[in-house]
Amino acid sequence: VQRLEEKKQTEINGNGFSLLDAVLEEVHFTPEDPEEYLKQFSLVAPLTLEKLYDQKTEEPKVVMTAQVPPVVSPPPAYTLPQAKQLEIPVKPAEPKKEVKQPQPVAANHLGKIGRIKDNLTINQKFMFTKILFNGDFEIFTEAIDRLDTLDNIKQAYHYLEQNYPEWDRDSEEYEEFIELVQKRFS
Repeated sequence: VQRLEEKKQTEINGNGFSLLDAVLEEVHFTPEDPEEYLKQFSLVAPLTLEKLYDQKTEEPKVVMTAQVPPVVSPPPAYTLPQAKQLEIPVKPAEPKKEVKQPQPVAANHLGKIGRIKDNLTINQKFMFTKILFNGDFEIFTEAIDRLDTLDNIKQAYHYLEQNYPEWDRDSEEYEEFIELVQKRFS
């Protein structure tokens, strides 16, 4: 009511009930008898029951009429001409060429790698970040950058033991991570 008075609004457009409901909700109050409040509200901005409730409009009734499906006569009979038998000469089978099976990605990197950072797949980045680094990509990136600066595997193991003692050493993620570290220093 106070807001309406401040805005010098004397008429409410739209759904007046929702406005009243919003006001009462804002002050955390649910009146037991809303009639008194409706009267007070109406002093500031005229409010009638018609404005509180949506008017029901009667929808036009749809009258269904039976439809008779059209009669479709069958198409005239048609006979296909007799197909001629063709003889296709059969060539003797050629010996099959041996197809090389693609090797897994890991097999392509069995040797030494330059930097761990350059040899991580997107899946490994997500997996290591989520499982080993508790979802913190920044910590993961710092660890990889640090490992790439170390001189040997002994320093790498020491770094990991000192900074990540909580890692599950039996997990697949840990083993895959260590495999990359070993390739870096092999």
